[in-house]
Amino acid sequence: MDEQTINRYLAYFREQVESAPGLGPDDMRARIDNILMLVRQHLADGGYPADVVSSEMALATDAAQVLRGDIAKRLGTGMVPSASPEASAATPPPAQPAAKSALPAFMATRHGKISAGLAVLAVLAYLIPLALFLSESKARRAPHVPVAGELALEISMASVDLAKDTATINIQPDAGIGMNADGQLQSDLALEVDAGNGVQSYTFKAKIPLSPWTLTLPLEDGDILDYPFDRHSLAVDLSAKENGRNIAVSTYPRQAAHGYRFTQADVSAGESYHAEFVIAHSGTIIFIALLTTLSLMMVTFAALAVAFQVTKGRRKADFSMMTWVGALLFVIPSVRSGLPGQVPAGALIDFAVYFWLQALTAFAAAALVYAWLRQKA
Repeated sequence: MDEQTINRYLAYFREQVESAPGLGPDDMRARIDNILMLVRQHLADGGYPADVVSSEMALATDAAQVLRGDIAKRLGTGMVPSASPEASAATPPPAQPAAKSALPAFMATRHGKISAGLAVLAVLAYLIPLALFLSESKARRAPHVPVAGELALEISMASVDLAKDTATINIQPDAGIGMNADGQLQSDLALEVDAGNGVQSYTFKAKIPLSPWTLTLPLEDGDILDYPFDRHSLAVDLSAKENGRNIAVSTYPRQAAHGYRFTQADVSAGESYHAEFVIAHSGTIIFIALLTTLSLMMVTFAALAVAFQVTKGRRKADFSMMTWVGALLFVIPSVRSGLPGQVPAGALIDFAVYFWLQALTAFAAAALVYAWLRQKA
């Protein structure tokens, strides 16, 4: 095959070799072999028929051979041998001095930057929930120190039932007026609580180890359907008497049920002490809910991408594809019902995400079945 027939590949090979002046014969041979390999890869990725690939590779191989001969004549080194699979296996490639800088060179490429970004996201995905869990530790709050003349009441949330809009809390005297150094009361303490469902009273006995008063109170504001960002408030009026006389009290939150944050939002003093608390899902629960939802979204979009490629004729429909997408139809409701935090059906997250994921997955399954039925056996 003469040079005129293969000149379209020969011009390309010459341009690539001459773009790197100062190479020795071995380096030029390696560069020609690399270019020939790239041509072969391009033809393979292009989806061309086998006869076209074979013909084009023959042209490219002849062009490479002609260029090797030209280089050998110019350099006076004799014919530069062509690199066949057998020769490549027998003669190892020359050592690459730039191997030490392979990682920095890779990081400078587009794939390197994407890989670095994914690595950073993976580290953050690991550290964020761990940090949230540690920050929500029950032991993170320092002991409360009341002002002079006040009795501090420790308030902890034992449980919450958002479906019934109720929270169960524990109240216990902790420090301040009327307390001995051993944590016991000097005199009996009568405590009254009103959270909008009637006044409830309890008497803490003096000179015995204290145990908390447990009571269930109604929540005021908040809607569970706003999951996972719903916030609920609990308002209480407190009054305390010791030996028949009123004493000043103050409150502080101590613990929360697992998966929730329990914080004090506002207090005011008048005829009775008024305190407002906020109950919300913890950062860990929010992170898990969002991560689970995002994972299902990615799988659903992957199913849509497969269905699109198949219906466009770029891929053959395979029965295993339909099995995978069909199983996803049952996975989505199962994962949705397993979200942490008492999530009723018809919440905002359903209308925003899960109903659509179910519909898109069903559409992908139908598209795959349609393409499979049209496909010839």
